[in-house]
Amino acid sequence: MDVARGERKARLPLAVIELALEMFAGSTGFSGPEIHRFFAEYDASIPDYAWGGGSPSRKELFRRFLQGFPVERQRQILVDACHYEGPMKYGRPSPKERRRLLTMLEGVHAPALQDVRTIAERLDWRWVLREWERAREQVRRDLAGAITAARSMLESVCKHVLGALDPTFDEKSHLPSMYRRVLEVLGKAPTGAEKAVRQIVSGCMSIVQGTAELRNELGDAHGRGPGKPDAMPRLAYLAVNAASTAALYVLQTFEAQHRVRASRI
Repeated sequence: MDVARGERKARLPLAVIELALEMFAGSTGFSGPEIHRFFAEYDASIPDYAWGGGSPSRKELFRRFLQGFPVERQRQILVDACHYEGPMKYGRPSPKERRRLLTMLEGVHAPALQDVRTIAERLDWRWVLREWERAREQVRRDLAGAITAARSMLESVCKHVLGALDPTFDEKSHLPSMYRRVLEVLGKAPTGAEKAVRQIVSGCMSIVQGTAELRNELGDAHGRGPGKPDAMPRLAYLAVNAASTAALYVLQTFEAQHRVRASRI
């Protein structure tokens, strides 16, 4: 990881950083070696702790590693740290501190997540709004529920679009099939950008497929047998943010076409 380059990227608000440093590398939190191990879970290139002196302070070490990631990744890492149950030499931050930091992080939203809500409100698509709200709220406290809500949000978006543009399509189809049909009825990419857009949209299809499968594995829509893993915070955030990106492309495209059709009436 290129730390120097990462530090020039967008950062979380200073108040968030200062609170996180005090919680996880101050009077409570990780030792130096534990900081290395914690961040190595997100970037395998982070080396083991160098014993023998000359290392930065714990706060400086934590800051450097954190700010080497994109800002949304920084946010996710701090959320994970609040839920972290591994070793902390200097003690775990208090529940009050963790709630305070999570509340502050809640204000640093991924743009796609916010834009889904904005467009769904304009279109008055209430079921999309309902699942958006559920995903947003549960990602902090009910990880399995958040993954399920992310999948349901995508399905609601697809059903609204198909209800308007292809009402004969079978709503009982699997989510990837619905999303593929939505892309078909929304039409081709803008002229001059077909190849690039196809590549990105192919990524959206992978997101939809992955979100559906993750819901089956870690969501709360089905009963779970013994030995099944629990959802981790970073996977819940991945599902919610990725699903929002896939949903946003559809919402923006539909809304743009809807305005064009309305102007011709």
